Amino acid sequence: MIKFILLTILFLYIFSKLAKFFLKTVFVNYVKNAANQQQRNQQQYKAPKEGAIHVDHIPEEYNQKKKVLGGDYVDYEIVK
Repeated sequence: MIKFILLTILFLYIFSKLAKFFLKTVFVNYVKNAANQQQRNQQQYKAPKEGAIHVDHIPEEYNQKKKVLGGDYVDYEIVK
């Protein structure tokens, strides 16, 4: 019985050391890949010029001209 307990403890100890080594390696590789991908994304990003305007989407309701349905007509004079 003592032999079984000692072998189990030894196995768990060795397994924990190996798992720690492999998980550390996997984590370091994951962090390096994420950093490389972020660096590539920053290199591909082109900052817009100052004052430039870019419209991604114009809703359809703005494409149609709005009609005045009612109201009072105001006569105006051109001031020179």
